[in-house]
Amino acid sequence: KYCTGGVSEGLQARRFCLSRWAVWCALLCVWGAGCRHDEVLILESTPSDVTGVGDVVRGPAASLADHSRSDWADTSPIAGRLDPMGKITRLTVHHSAEVNDLSSDADIIAHLRRVRTSQCRSKAENGLGAGDLAYHFVIDRKGAVWEGRSLRYQGAHAGNATANRGNVGVCVLGNFNVQYPNRLQKTALRSLLARLTNRYGLTDRDIYTHREIRAYYGLSATECPGTHLQSAVDAMRHALRVGRR
Repeated sequence: KYCTGGVSEGLQARRFCLSRWAVWCALLCVWGAGCRHDEVLILESTPSDVTGVGDVVRGPAASLADHSRSDWADTSPIAGRLDPMGKITRLTVHHSAEVNDLSSDADIIAHLRRVRTSQCRSKAENGLGAGDLAYHFVIDRKGAVWEGRSLRYQGAHAGNATANRGNVGVCVLGNFNVQYPNRLQKTALRSLLARLTNRYGLTDRDIYTHREIRAYYGLSATECPGTHLQSAVDAMRHALRVGRR
């Protein structure tokens, strides 16, 4: 109705219409930009798996995994046995030390539950007395990454509380003294290590294998992660180092 009338009135009305549309367009753009900005802030600044604003652990383990903890775990962590992770300063690679060709999700879920139950038994019962699965990530033979323990908490994988502090534990399923990590596992491990180092500002020098971290702290020797995975990790660290130059 604002665009009707005589020539002069019509010109004024058309100007009024155009100016009104301009105001509405500007308001819509500002509103739309604000909504998109809020989405980014929610996703990047307040992930669901951290304890509060300013935490040094940025983002949940599930965001780096193909399967979240809820996909396999049938019980909650034992809170009284968990220590906060604090600042993440290193990564440690393990093997499960069991010859493993599990391929179905159902078999892998059963395996993870069994291992968690064993690790949560008391030391008197030949367990670790852990509060949850010892590792933060597990990589199966299909190259799928499973979230283990939340990154909010220190693991129970490196040897003692000092070695576990700020240390992300990654376990690759298999016994790599007798098996070889397959192509899918190596690809998944390489990608996970690259994403973790990028997220937490780490370098190839912050990536250890289990035998290396135990030697660093003067703990008893282990063959973990097996000869064949050890050589694969050596190659991945070299690739990260070369890529940084």
